[in-house]
Amino acid sequence: MSINIRTILLLILALFFSACVGNTTPEYMYREWKDWPKGLNDIEKCTEITGTYLDGEPNHSGAYPPSVWAFRLPHENIRHKDKTVISREIEIHFDTKKTLYIEYSIDGKRVAMKQFEPSQYSCTEKGLEIILQKHSGQLDRKIPNPGFNTLKGTIYKVDDYLYVHNRLDTTSLIFYIIPNISYTEYWNRFLVKKVKKI
Repeated sequence: MSINIRTILLLILALFFSACVGNTTPEYMYREWKDWPKGLNDIEKCTEITGTYLDGEPNHSGAYPPSVWAFRLPHENIRHKDKTVISREIEIHFDTKKTLYIEYSIDGKRVAMKQFEPSQYSCTEKGLEIILQKHSGQLDRKIPNPGFNTLKGTIYKVDDYLYVHNRLDTTSLIFYIIPNISYTEYWNRFLVKKVKKI
């Protein structure tokens, strides 16, 4: 009897410590992150990312366009299965009060927008860092795992592309007793829209 109890306790301790170890599931869009350029050092004004960018294939009928995940844009407005879409564009700009706007347009019509006050983003040596989403409570639909997660985006521009590195940090209790501390990273890039010269 005592051997069974010892075995159960060892199993619980093993699960506890293995669950507490942070893990990552990197997801690479286009190519591996190690091959991508790093951002310019010490972005000073954050306005370096201002511009208009193209969002993947306009009439892509499969998964959501990458901007949905990179900027956490509302899914219902993106028309991701609509093959009649001609153009998808992301516009990033700041107003005179330094409020950051990320606007999404389909065929020239704005369908979604997110805005962030200066207190909600910061300029770092890696790029513009912003908290795109915070969530607490039940995190999974299938198993009980109350906790919280935070999605951060790091945005910077190099040459003809805007790069977005996302990291989702999660802390939860699986079945209310097993600690889970983990993170997932993924990356996307968006081509700069060039203005045609007349």
